[in-house]
Amino acid sequence: MGQPFSFSGASTVCAAEVPTIVITFANAFPQLAGMTGTLTMADLNGNVVSTQPLVYQPNTTVSLLYPGTRVNPDGSIADVPGWVLNSAGFWVRDPSDEFLRNGIVLTYVVNPTATATVTYPPESSACANPNGPFPPGDTATTRVLPPNSPNSPNSSRSLAFTGSDAPPRLILGFALLASGALVMGMQRRRRRD
Repeated sequence: MGQPFSFSGASTVCAAEVPTIVITFANAFPQLAGMTGTLTMADLNGNVVSTQPLVYQPNTTVSLLYPGTRVNPDGSIADVPGWVLNSAGFWVRDPSDEFLRNGIVLTYVVNPTATATVTYPPESSACANPNGPFPPGDTATTRVLPPNSPNSPNSSRSLAFTGSDAPPRLILGFALLASGALVMGMQRRRRRD
């Protein structure tokens, strides 16, 4: 049995409208630097979705496609869990991998073992569902959720695209900047009084 080990961070983000898993390694095990471990991705029921080698480098961040996601050579998105781009160029529902939207359990073994559960980006994010085009009759301004999506109350309901996929650090930076401006304004007002 190895030493206790954990990811410094594991989450999902939208990277150029592509669902992406981001794993951050801390510098907890410098003696393992450069060693190749195995990353296993499983669904929430424990069924293995994929395994791949992954080199452990302390203080690094690794980005991987969320399972069920496929990108074309030009960088455009071709498949996301619950949706697929058909040969006619329309996005259609794909129930075969919709279950991946519920979340993924990551297990990384490189002598010690780390595990984490990540969720699919929320429905309001830019990469949760495709932008279209959709088959005739569907509109590009709404996104129909897959029928068993955890955020879908029923299969016939549509969800308007709203929200932001701005990185959390950017949002935090704006919040801190606004807070600083507010404090400076209050200090100036006190000086005048």
